[in-house]
Amino acid sequence: MTGQALGLRKFNSVKELLEHLDGEINSLKSNVETLTARTGSLKARVEAIRNIEKLLGGASTTSPKYQVVDLGAVKVAVNPDPELELGEVGRVVEEYRKKLETLTKVRENISALEPLGDSPLELEVIEEGGVPRLIIIKV
Repeated sequence: MTGQALGLRKFNSVKELLEHLDGEINSLKSNVETLTARTGSLKARVEAIRNIEKLLGGASTTSPKYQVVDLGAVKVAVNPDPELELGEVGRVVEEYRKKLETLTKVRENISALEPLGDSPLELEVIEEGGVPRLIIIKV
């Protein structure tokens, strides 16, 4: 996760930080489930297209071409091939899973601070790509 955007968040207690992490973890889990279901339907679509192409194997066919427009910092694909879409969505799912795994490990490690619970503390959390990298506790 190196090279990702740095951020700074402030919390008033360890409990507040842990609740934030639990919310992030639950949100990522939900996103992974939703996108995994989408990849399932995309895989089925790709397989259906392949089966049709096999059946029509000897016939003269033209494959639909999609247009990609380069807007500088972003590209736009108009009516993309299902395989392209499946690959891109799959990459997102994999990144979400990596972040989920990392956040879960961080949450487990931070649980050592749970005895501080609601104690009024000032916490500053340096994040990289949305994942805590440094917790500064000010008493």
